[in-house]
Amino acid sequence: MKKLLIICVMLIASISYSQGTILITPEQAKEAIKNAQRVQVLEVAVRQQGIAIAEFQLQVADLEDQVKASEQQNDLWEKNYNLLHTQFEAEKAKKPKNTVWEKIGIGAGAFLIGFFFASVK
Repeated sequence: MKKLLIICVMLIASISYSQGTILITPEQAKEAIKNAQRVQVLEVAVRQQGIAIAEFQLQVADLEDQVKASEQQNDLWEKNYNLLHTQFEAEKAKKPKNTVWEKIGIGAGAFLIGFFFASVK
């Protein structure tokens, strides 16, 4: 008998909860409205922050691309410098030094050119 009474009470309670109407006080309604408004404000703020984060991520990606391009350009400059330095060293080693007679000829030529320009006046 006791079990039957408990089952009846549970059925009555479940029927009353399933009717779809909820009774709340006006203060609870006001609080629920305030909470809903807060949620909407927070959702807007979260969306704005998401947009800002996406923009910052794009900027970071662009800066990373610029850094990579600069590093590649620096590597190219370094390779060119090393190539030119090697070429300079090869030409310096290949070029024979002036002999004594060549130095005398250069000095005499410079003297004659100076003498010529001085006599033109």
